[in-house]
Amino acid sequence: MRNGDTERARRAGRLVSVLLLLSAVLLSACATGPKEPVDVEIRERFDARYNEVRPQVGTIHSPSRVKGSPPVVVMLHGAGGSRGGMESYARQLAEMGVVVFNADWAADAFAPLEATSDAVCAVAFAYNKAAEWGADPDRIVVVGHSGGGHVGMLAALAPELFTDCNTATDSKVWAYLGIAADPGTAAEGGNGWPLWKDQPEMLASLDAYNHLGSNPQLIVRSVHGTSDSTIDLQRIRDFQEAMAREGYEVELTVIDGAGHAITDEMMVEVSRMIEELIATP
Repeated sequence: MRNGDTERARRAGRLVSVLLLLSAVLLSACATGPKEPVDVEIRERFDARYNEVRPQVGTIHSPSRVKGSPPVVVMLHGAGGSRGGMESYARQLAEMGVVVFNADWAADAFAPLEATSDAVCAVAFAYNKAAEWGADPDRIVVVGHSGGGHVGMLAALAPELFTDCNTATDSKVWAYLGIAADPGTAAEGGNGWPLWKDQPEMLASLDAYNHLGSNPQLIVRSVHGTSDSTIDLQRIRDFQEAMAREGYEVELTVIDGAGHAITDEMMVEVSRMIEELIATP
């Protein structure tokens, strides 16, 4: 091969290498999957379930590219569930472009004030970290399943009653999304009422009906199944009707045949609701 041909071949080789490198960079930049999840400690607190001081932990799920300032979704598992059980749903929502904070909370029916403080402190932590995560601290969305929906509603309506957090914050929940959740469980007839009715002061704090009117701009969405044997669908309707009378924006989606556990069909509706919230100015 002549010297000129050799030099042209080298240049062509370098050009191919540069193009391959640029392609890899562009593919990486266009990736839509979430980053690897990161566990963080929210605070140290006494956990009545274990009768000892234990850390409250949450997992951050971020999209690989954050567009603008997306909402932060704070996920709260059900009273019989766990943070680990919500991980696949957290990842699914992160793929939509929101930052998801999947938080642990001490789902202890016999220490409900402490359990609700966990929810409030998870929201406060997400608020304080939102800008660092590339998200909007004024657009905190609480997604709570079952008992997580009850404490999530209290975090949205009455956070000042449960302020045992490391850092004081003026955060407000922007939107609430309950999955098979009865926010009014502490009201008479709810699952929580028989447990707490002999402690009227505590019951008053835990009864979300008592806090209607606060945080009036709260957006409220709920998903519930017709075959839920744990929570009567009528209780959800009653609570949302009470909220609507107070001027809240509410929406209830009923899934025919769904029970108390989270189903794929429920998550389709949750995803739709999150997409609508993302598009909300």
